[in-house]
Amino acid sequence: MEITDIFKIIQKRFLLIILAGVFGGLLGLIVAKITPVKYIASATISVSKRLEPATDGSFSYEGFYASQTADKFSETVFGILKSESLAASVLSNLSYPITHETLKNFMGALFVRKAAPSLLYVEVTETSRGGAEKLGRSLLAAMEEEVSKISTEGNLLVKVSVIGNGLVVKEEAPNPVLFVILGAMVGFVVTVTKIVLWKI
Repeated sequence: MEITDIFKIIQKRFLLIILAGVFGGLLGLIVAKITPVKYIASATISVSKRLEPATDGSFSYEGFYASQTADKFSETVFGILKSESLAASVLSNLSYPITHETLKNFMGALFVRKAAPSLLYVEVTETSRGGAEKLGRSLLAAMEEEVSKISTEGNLLVKVSVIGNGLVVKEEAPNPVLFVILGAMVGFVVTVTKIVLWKI
């Protein structure tokens, strides 16, 4: 089949294609309306090493190695945030049951990435603003407790702190325009494909 033949087939069914695009757009709008709003609690965590001044007045290389220590320890903090043991602590603090399903749901709602050598970005997603804030604060508290324990036991003098405005909770709603455009495109492509292949 040549391209001119394809155009002729499409031209004959142009109204059907337009209607399919409109129908797809309406379906996209419906999906956007019924998709629940999400609330995301996020924070940026700074990992640093406390400096101990030299007591005898001599020069100290502590500052030179402090940034390297903080950078390496940020990998440890990353691992702590992604661990199931911390997830269990968070759920326990919130009086949630600790089951395979609740742990899986929590890990699915959690996102962690390195924003810089000694900075970590973390966010949790919930269906309500209050739920997201409560979950985020519980996560940060459990993390700080675990880091403090490790730092004390290893005499690392490493600390973590939330920078900026602390925990930020934002609303994330579906974009109706985007859903309409995607729905219309899907309707258009599917209809054109069927028309060309089946020559209807």
